Amino acid sequence: MARWLAVAVGTVVAAAAEPRVESGPAGPLVRYELRLERPQANEQPVVLLVTTYGGQVADVAAYAPRGPMREMEVIDHSDLKVSADAIRGRLRIDMHFRSHTSLGRPPYPLEVSCRIRDGAVAGEFTGRFPGKSDQPGPHEKGSLQGRVLTEQAIRAGNSLASGADWPCWMGPSQTFAAATTRAALLDDLHEARLVWRSEYVGPSEMGSIRYGDCIGSAPCAGGASPIVCDGKVYQFHYTPAGTAYMKHVDDLLRGPTAEKTRERLRQYGWDEQRLRDLWRIDADEVVLCIDAATGRTLWKTVFPGEGLALFDHKGSMTNHTPCAVEGRVYALGVTGRLRCLDAASGEVLWARPVPGFHEFMKRSKDESLAQRRVIAPGRSFTHALNWAGPAVLAPDSPGGRDAGLVGFDRATGRVRWHVKDVLGACAAPLRWPHDGKDYVIAVGSSVTCIDPEDGRTVWRLADVGHNPNQAALWNDLLLVNLMDEEAMKKQREEKMALAEARGQSYGGRQGAAGQLGCYRLTLEGPTLAWKLPPDYGFPYSKAAAVVVDGKACVRGGLGDKGFVVVDMASGKILFEDPARQNNTEAHAFAMAGRYVMEPDSQHGKTNWFVFNADPADWRPIGPEWWQPHRMVTSYQTPQSHAAVDGRVFMRSRHGVMCYDLRKALPKE
Repeated sequence: MARWLAVAVGTVVAAAAEPRVESGPAGPLVRYELRLERPQANEQPVVLLVTTYGGQVADVAAYAPRGPMREMEVIDHSDLKVSADAIRGRLRIDMHFRSHTSLGRPPYPLEVSCRIRDGAVAGEFTGRFPGKSDQPGPHEKGSLQGRVLTEQAIRAGNSLASGADWPCWMGPSQTFAAATTRAALLDDLHEARLVWRSEYVGPSEMGSIRYGDCIGSAPCAGGASPIVCDGKVYQFHYTPAGTAYMKHVDDLLRGPTAEKTRERLRQYGWDEQRLRDLWRIDADEVVLCIDAATGRTLWKTVFPGEGLALFDHKGSMTNHTPCAVEGRVYALGVTGRLRCLDAASGEVLWARPVPGFHEFMKRSKDESLAQRRVIAPGRSFTHALNWAGPAVLAPDSPGGRDAGLVGFDRATGRVRWHVKDVLGACAAPLRWPHDGKDYVIAVGSSVTCIDPEDGRTVWRLADVGHNPNQAALWNDLLLVNLMDEEAMKKQREEKMALAEARGQSYGGRQGAAGQLGCYRLTLEGPTLAWKLPPDYGFPYSKAAAVVVDGKACVRGGLGDKGFVVVDMASGKILFEDPARQNNTEAHAFAMAGRYVMEPDSQHGKTNWFVFNADPADWRPIGPEWWQPHRMVTSYQTPQSHAAVDGRVFMRSRHGVMCYDLRKALPKE
């Protein structure tokens, strides 16, 4: 947790400070992959991933690939020393970055001593690990084996195939499906290898005032997802800055709960200053660039004092995911500033306020600083960036019903056009390539086709249905909800009453409601191609579908219908799995011929269920996978995981993680 303090403590930044580009670490990268064989037969091994630059330890990740201890965190590696022939020293490990159940307990010590010879590591460890019910386990002593990986070796084993990208929130085809490569995936993802984790970014939430002091938390960094383009990973986030902090802290330290607060500070080893730093109001915004093969930070561009430190995952910049195209990265900040950066160097090529968005959020920030409480527009901040033709596309508001859309010139940043009231509250605009030209498809309560050159409305279909979330576009076919809010409310009430009469439960106010329909798009306008019966409902609070080779997997929140695979061209149902019910907040994506399902992408869990994507052979593949890191989620829209060439790049409470999911390295 001290990592974020190094950035936030004592920082006083003027709002007009110039952005700065910071280089990544100097010196050769060497990574040590150490496997700790625990002596008890029923205990799973623990893996340490030690990253050094120029011989200095920069980071240590600890995880148990199959263990119950999937959420370990090394909180102190300052005593660990690496030389040419040895690794020795002590680590301190906590079960969680923030754990209410381990309040006041000291971290678990772990001491390692090993020799390095001919690229191999061998030695022993002593220490303790978390036991049952978050209690300390017994003292352990065991053997340690591992290997040394040079930067060259890491790159040789983890470089991405040419053209394999995930350049925006929705992926390369805007359907949450990875590009096809030669990579074949493991059947059991517990065998996946953590290749690297990035420098510290931070979690997507830290709690809120209703949770009290949040002592032990790390500051929220926002909910943007990582993207991948041309062998680089880009991550937008923010970090607390400035001197102003929430009045809430004064109430905690001086009010009736003061003694309780000070006791909690003592238990966690914090002081009052650290609590104030946690609740800073101002924020620096950061675009981080990482080498996708090695995890080395290439550059990061910092925008001092241009943000607002939203802290709750339900309203903490849940999806300002950037986009990257043709050597440029575009990122939108909390206060509505759109930036264009050179993808190779991080140089700011232009920065512009987004009309409407910037004015609204500037007022919110000014009021937040004046009143010493963060004032945010609720559960919003859910429009990822996209591009079409010469324009990069940004929303004109931080959410709400049918935002407008602004087209900025990708090269110069000038506003090309501004179209009002076209975009659903949690939706990203879609790029529609047609007859050799890009068009913009914006879906909300209407469907609007926009010429990205000048903002001309090519056509508009009014009153299409209630579509606050992401529509799905594949070729000239668009999946949307056909039902309006009143009809959805009535449908939901009827289904709830029927379920109650049967003694069953139904998905509550967010249960299945709506009707899935498909429009065929032409330049003359859309025509309804097909629709499913209303009893199939429509996915609530997530994207309409994942599309692979013209087959749409519609999942979660569909009442008693479970997963449904539909042929996009005809509307024919190719497969149904009514037994597999999902939370309404489910998320899914596809890679290497498989669907990956997250049952709940809003409440801190990103566990996966994997299925064969062929509807003629629909079956689960391997066991459920809980990634061995502290998981994070955003809220109104899910974080997407950049699936690229058999690797997946995803957020943890620490930063970006790169897992290698390949069954075997492809042969030349």
